Amino acid sequence: AFINVFGLSIGLACFILFMLYAVNEMSYDRFHKNGSNIYRVAEWIQGFPNRPPGGEAYGGTPLGPAMKEDFADVREFVRIQHGFQEIFIKASNKVSRSNLSFADPNIFTVFSFKLVEGTATTALNNPRNVVLTREKAIQLFGQTDVVGKRVDIKVEDKFEPFTVGAVAENFPSNSSIRFTILG
Repeated sequence: AFINVFGLSIGLACFILFMLYAVNEMSYDRFHKNGSNIYRVAEWIQGFPNRPPGGEAYGGTPLGPAMKEDFADVREFVRIQHGFQEIFIKASNKVSRSNLSFADPNIFTVFSFKLVEGTATTALNNPRNVVLTREKAIQLFGQTDVVGKRVDIKVEDKFEPFTVGAVAENFPSNSSIRFTILG
């Protein structure tokens, strides 16, 4: 009887853990208001002698505008480029390091990321604007009411001035899009 009960409880525990994992994986990006109409373009590579086949998100710069122009079903596009390396950020006489990501200005109208400060239409309307997450705003300034404040970002060998256009709420754990500073 002990072996049967022990085996059944191990089986049920494994099944419950598997289901929790599956539910978590299937919940990614479901919080967006128009999530059922948002698609991600991926590039599939057949594989080479030392590289297995696989796919990854495609970030070709001309692809978004070309798809919008050529396909009537494409209403809007957003290109997102995640930072590859940490850069130096200077704000409130403090220097820190962070990844800088880039996106099209309409990212906050296509995706339902909540903005704590600022508006979706003006967050990235200027090439010199950046959006910080709540966590990064508190780290740099000690508060979230920082729209309009200056942030210096090291570009090449000197610091360039940027303005905080908005502060985004920290991302939920089931979001595939993440950034700390977005330009």
